[in-house]
Amino acid sequence: MAKVRLIAVNPKYRTLPFFCVPVYDEKKRTFKTGQENLSAEELENEPMIIEPDNQYPLRHMMEFDTNNRKDVLLLGLARDQDVIASKSSLVQVGRHLFYLQNVEEEAGERVTKMDLMFEALFKIKENTSIGKQKDVAIYLGIDISQPASVIQDRIYKFCQDNPAQVLEFFTDRSTGRLFAMKLKHYGIIQYRDGKYLDNDILVGRDIDEVVHFTQDHKNEALITKWGLKLERIEGSPSVSKEVEKPVKVKSVSDFSMSDVKGIDNTPNIDSGKIDVKEGQAQGLANSAEKVDDTKKPVVKKPAFKKFPAKGKK
Repeated sequence: MAKVRLIAVNPKYRTLPFFCVPVYDEKKRTFKTGQENLSAEELENEPMIIEPDNQYPLRHMMEFDTNNRKDVLLLGLARDQDVIASKSSLVQVGRHLFYLQNVEEEAGERVTKMDLMFEALFKIKENTSIGKQKDVAIYLGIDISQPASVIQDRIYKFCQDNPAQVLEFFTDRSTGRLFAMKLKHYGIIQYRDGKYLDNDILVGRDIDEVVHFTQDHKNEALITKWGLKLERIEGSPSVSKEVEKPVKVKSVSDFSMSDVKGIDNTPNIDSGKIDVKEGQAQGLANSAEKVDDTKKPVVKKPAFKKFPAKGKK
């Protein structure tokens, strides 16, 4: 059983009743009584008839039982009054005299909001990279030129006050809006005289219109230009860099002598000073010994002078 209570905001009506009448619906051209669509037979079974010409008193702390038909009719009458807010959070000072307090409904709303807040905080903590949190801040309209701790505090405040907006960032629907917010943030489009412009081109009067503009294929050339500007500003990986080009490894046959000079600090050898015969150094042409080019260079031993045997001249 749900009960709704009428709470006076204006101190005057904490002691005096407020007399109200049914509100006239201009579109339907009839009074809102909650019974305007009932037949004559159905009206006979109603506990009371709301008459357009009658005044009905509403009082501070008046309680309506939503399981009671008479209370439901009076509650509907109260909801239609401009001076009665549907809940405390919607009260505007100077406009509303009362608000309706639905303890059960408000408790459910608070629980839902707390659940969303914890979910938003979890998402933020899960995505701790600087780039991701920077995008979240831009999406929420937070100035990212502030210190990191200030940005994080502002994001947490959003999680508390408007968790649904934070969670929206982590959906597929956020892509277009994030792009539009980045165009605004980096000054690629300018906000002047109540509209977003690219020089003299009207992009939209609010961010939602900017999003629609960027999704229109007719504007593809302009959107591509904006995308390239954004890549240059953010240093996107899609921008080619010489240091990131893969190095092609040569095969052995591709190398020349000029490519290998000085490798391992080995002194360069002047081939003009070596006595070469058919591509081999003299003294090795008939040698059966194989040269292991992985070892240190072989130092040629000095030739010894041969002396004649004893008794021979």
